[in-house]
Amino acid sequence: MATETKTKKIEKTNGHVGGKGASSLFDAFEANSGKKLEVVDPNGKVIHPEWMPDMSDELLVEGYKMMRYARIVDLKAVNLQRQGKLYTLPVNRGQEACAVGSAMALRKDDWLVPAFREIGAYMWHGWPVETLYKWYLGLESGAVMPEGVNDSARLRNRPRD
Repeated sequence: MATETKTKKIEKTNGHVGGKGASSLFDAFEANSGKKLEVVDPNGKVIHPEWMPDMSDELLVEGYKMMRYARIVDLKAVNLQRQGKLYTLPVNRGQEACAVGSAMALRKDDWLVPAFREIGAYMWHGWPVETLYKWYLGLESGAVMPEGVNDSARLRNRPRD
């Protein structure tokens, strides 16, 4: 079955959007199609090698480990919140790839300005889990950026106007 788009013809098979003839996944994937964007299937098989990111296997594994760790940290936080030991908590489950993936694209000297559901981005950028839990407790010490994140040491030590 083929679907016409304004720019090119895209072949669709087995619920996956095929990239046949497309120059990039952005050209081939239609966000309004109701289909998931998948580069790797649930069994770990690469189904679109042309869309694989240009990074080492080691970095991909590091990113995956951070996503798993972020999920564990979030599950613990949810358990603590349900016991009344943490306060306002946006549950992060299902957001790990968005948070970690976007943080992986940043350089260490880039600014990180995460919002809700971005534990993985904080952790990839160097925030200790203890500090995140303090933040969810509403403690002032949980809002202090670690040294080196957003060049916080330089900002704290700059002269005031």
